[in-house]
Amino acid sequence: MTFLHSALLVFKKPLLLLQSTSASFPELAGIFELFKRAILKRHSSEFYGAKTAELLKGIDKDCAEVLKSSFKEFYEVTLEYIDKRYRPEKHPANVAWILLRNRKAKYDEVKEMAKQIDPQVAMADELFDEVSALNGILQNIPDETFSEDGPETKRMKLLSENDSLPLIYKLGGIVFSIPVSNAFVERVFSPVSSQWRRERNRLNEATAKSLLQVRVNLDFSCSKMHGLISKDQKLLKQIVGGEKYL
Repeated sequence: MTFLHSALLVFKKPLLLLQSTSASFPELAGIFELFKRAILKRHSSEFYGAKTAELLKGIDKDCAEVLKSSFKEFYEVTLEYIDKRYRPEKHPANVAWILLRNRKAKYDEVKEMAKQIDPQVAMADELFDEVSALNGILQNIPDETFSEDGPETKRMKLLSENDSLPLIYKLGGIVFSIPVSNAFVERVFSPVSSQWRRERNRLNEATAKSLLQVRVNLDFSCSKMHGLISKDQKLLKQIVGGEKYL
């Protein structure tokens, strides 16, 4: 149990990252690489936990060797499972740039990724111009803002709010729509049953879908949500309209 407590701590961080609602496909490779590296290091160093090492010193030597062998097998089975289930060669390559963690995206990497998910975009000359424009925008962001804004904020500011980068926006839409795990999807089932129940059986599908999208995807405070809604005149008209009941 002491060994498992130590070993499973290595599993905790990647599992939480994979189950996070903000986890994205470009981050997947980094999560698995760090996890695999941690297991490999423990395996090669024969590290089974500090407390486990002390406990092994207090038991029969032959028994201790048998336990060490089983601990080592645990690491080996874990590594085999990672290699079997995580197949990076089947995933689009060169996707890390789209996280916008650096101030420069390389055209060759963007084109290589585009070849795998949208060959037509890869062959468009405009893609080179858009990558150059993106780099110019990234270079002009103040250091403080660039370091404070997370990947999601940067994408929202640079891609969804910039009409001059339609091809890069399209590539981003494809990549970020690839699910990292099914944990996020499974969380939706419970809200579905609470929103669409016997007492609300006249709720149409579009309204139920909208309610779930807001509940699952938005974590704004009440005051922030009020500020966003009050500025959207089209949305305000839809709120007071009767179409949602049809």
